Amino acid sequence: MSRRPLTLLFVRPAARGQLQRALRFPIPREGGDVLPVRLLRLATAVMRRTRHRAVVHDSRQVRPDGDRTLRSAAALHRPDIVVIDLHPATLADGLEAARAARLSPETLVLGTGPLVDLWPDAARRLPELDGLLPTAGRGPLIGALSADRPVASAGFLSDLSGPPLAFEREDPVDRKLLDYARYRSTPGPTWVPPKASRSPLDLDKGRGAASGVPLLDDLGATLAVASVLDDVRSCDLLGIPWLDLRASSAPAGWWAELLAELTESATPRRRLRLAPGMARVRGLSVPDLKAAGVVAIDLGDLAAGDRSQVAEAVATAGVFAAAGLAV
Repeated sequence: MSRRPLTLLFVRPAARGQLQRALRFPIPREGGDVLPVRLLRLATAVMRRTRHRAVVHDSRQVRPDGDRTLRSAAALHRPDIVVIDLHPATLADGLEAARAARLSPETLVLGTGPLVDLWPDAARRLPELDGLLPTAGRGPLIGALSADRPVASAGFLSDLSGPPLAFEREDPVDRKLLDYARYRSTPGPTWVPPKASRSPLDLDKGRGAASGVPLLDDLGATLAVASVLDDVRSCDLLGIPWLDLRASSAPAGWWAELLAELTESATPRRRLRLAPGMARVRGLSVPDLKAAGVVAIDLGDLAAGDRSQVAEAVATAGVFAAAGLAV
């Protein structure tokens, strides 16, 4: 590995040429107003667990020419490694970003994101990419950056396809790597926080900002409640009030423990949406939810042909709505 610290540039490309919204994919595309937590999670791991430098560039927040500003960012930071977040719906923009960010043949360009997770064989054949980094590849990436060998070697690339790694304690996502206050929506199309107040007395930079909070590790297992609380508290410190917590695979006991901890650390501004899935909603009481700062519940996907499930969902939604919770 080079003796000097390396610079990694993490990029979310523009979406000017994206496919029609009617075309759906197993991993939904992100809206431009949604904070790219997946990319920030990778950058945070590099910044906190290695001696290298991480920079994040979101071309969707730069108009009208995100690629020109990406070239400027690449020229300014001189990255050794560029990591492009790729989605099938915005593949053309992603490849254009890969070409814009490559300053020289020595610049290593890696693809990550839904395209790599869904169709790695196709992504591997893209000439714009030197290698692939699965979304669950933080462990292999950190291991490769810490290895004692040249960063551009074939061994570095092959290591990135290694097994995922679950960290003993999850690092809170460093949302300061971007202008987090510009992101006003949360993942999913069913809930958008109210528009921010423009009162001259409201000087908090994070007013109206929103963010998803990761609840699963790279192995797909539910994170420890303490790790989730660390991330929620980091949002509190930044003044980000609207948080989205979704993990339908988490057991009911885990949700109960999390709600108890959120209640104990509740703040007046915190507003949460929970997506525990129908199977876990039954064990959640309205008073407990409201005490924890929950203002919305996502019941998850329903089988339209399952009459009992639909009837239960309608009844449950009625109870929550009567208590003032958005469903």
